[in-house]
Amino acid sequence: MTTRRNTARFQSTDGLGMRCTASTTPGLDIAESVLRADLPPSRRPKDTFYVADNITALDRWTSTAGTADVPGYRVIESYDYLAFIPNEKLNITSVMLLKDRSHETPHELGAFSTTMPLLEPELPAGTYTLSWRAKGEFKVMESPEVEEPAEAAGKEMRNQDGGAGAEGELAIEPEFPFSPDKDTLIIRDLAGEIVAWIPVPEPKEERLAPGRTKLKEIKPEAAAKAGTKAGTEVTFEVYVPYSRSNKGFLFEIPVLVKGGVIDDNWRK
Repeated sequence: MTTRRNTARFQSTDGLGMRCTASTTPGLDIAESVLRADLPPSRRPKDTFYVADNITALDRWTSTAGTADVPGYRVIESYDYLAFIPNEKLNITSVMLLKDRSHETPHELGAFSTTMPLLEPELPAGTYTLSWRAKGEFKVMESPEVEEPAEAAGKEMRNQDGGAGAEGELAIEPEFPFSPDKDTLIIRDLAGEIVAWIPVPEPKEERLAPGRTKLKEIKPEAAAKAGTKAGTEVTFEVYVPYSRSNKGFLFEIPVLVKGGVIDDNWRK
């Protein structure tokens, strides 16, 4: 960034000050940049429209003391954030329908972006798309038979991926690498590949409200006992609107970051 004071070229001044400002909503200023740079319309899932104004985020600036002899003067070094930008709405009117239709195609909830690496799920800093699938067996279809000699003990069925199985075996959707017995948050990279997944609670139908975050410190002793990792668990409680006015689905999205990093200097 450069600037020039509005004076004649031969004039000079002892100093020039600038004041940095930010929106009062954490992450709002970065939301449009994330959508423009990482998720332009050509990269977004089909029929997905993100709403930057509805962002739920934590953010902070880090700074050091400057050289100017001015009270409170500091130099900004970096900006960090964890942010969720929701989809505009889901064309669903109940949790029952939401669960049922997720077995056809997982519902796109929104985009998640962070400058911090995540411990759980284990992911580098970056931008990801989030979708949700209710628990339930994967969609299956019968595979075409592979002809075998009549005297064979049984015919083989060829799976969707080209593998073979016993007669009557059904070909399972090859896309999903997770178990179908839990409600699952599916995380994809910008190329659309599944890079992680998280078991999550069933969403609730509620009146729309601003999203919020909850923090929980998981100590090493507790993590070892539970067989998990230590750190700061950040749970995003976010709303995705649906067809009824002023109503939406409340989803919980938990992530784990390095402990002690998120302190009182973060806006929440």
